Amino acid sequence: MDNAVVRAMDPSMKPEALAQWYLRLNGFFTITNFVVHPTHKGSQLTDGDIVGVRFPHRTEFQDGPGGDEEEFQHINNRLYFVVAEVKRGLCVMNQSWKMSGQEPIVALLQDLGPFAKCHVLDAASNLLSNGCYNTETLRASLLFIGSKFDPTLPTNALKKSWLELLEFIFARFSKHHQVKTDHDQWDNLGKELFKHFNETHASQQAFCRAVMKACNLPDDSWPILEP
Repeated sequence: MDNAVVRAMDPSMKPEALAQWYLRLNGFFTITNFVVHPTHKGSQLTDGDIVGVRFPHRTEFQDGPGGDEEEFQHINNRLYFVVAEVKRGLCVMNQSWKMSGQEPIVALLQDLGPFAKCHVLDAASNLLSNGCYNTETLRASLLFIGSKFDPTLPTNALKKSWLELLEFIFARFSKHHQVKTDHDQWDNLGKELFKHFNETHASQQAFCRAVMKACNLPDDSWPILEP
């Protein structure tokens, strides 16, 4: 493969940034590395690699939401709230979420405020056991992003591989290439992703492999390129 295609990205570009771009292209407002501090002196209780919220009436393009993932769209006009755990390789439950019972995840939900106080304990319990929780106005889900997934992760949590993320990004750039061409205000990773898209000449496999290599993702998560 052409060395220009697989050149290394800026060292500051981490898998978490790639995951954030996936959520951004799906209409989420995000916060990265959200730290939950204790009420008294001591170490942090927990953190979320990424937390995000998506509004229910999003319509980025004239023909609709622009090909956002199906699971984010058809939730009966509710807000969508996610807490994401991001790993290069095997994705496992963030054990700090379960320490001291449900205290850390309860504190995270209280700090961010997606639920009324009467729903917080029930929401925390369901997120940890099932991976999701619904009210009349909001759907919440844990989101695990990695190359592989621990089989003990909550059954109804969202799980996305790096290949799935990149296939989505490639499809978005392909469908709306002209709209996305003007992206001077994007951050470094967004610009690098678009460069890789252009340099791989609309080849999905080449794009996915190039970005995975640039982000130093595990070899076994790369797509197999046909000769």
